[in-house]
Amino acid sequence: MAEADVPMLMVSRFLGHTDSSTTERVYAHDSTGYLVSAREALDRRR
Repeated sequence: MAEADVPMLMVSRFLGHTDSSTTERVYAHDSTGYLVSAREALDRRR
């Protein structure tokens, strides 16, 4: 879901986590494209 640009808060709620930091810590680090959108957003600002 994170690779499909679903916001992490929505992913965490779907998985039943009360805090999105749990989702990020447990699952997001395994996603190779997790930070791509963040990098692209920074690149657009230049």
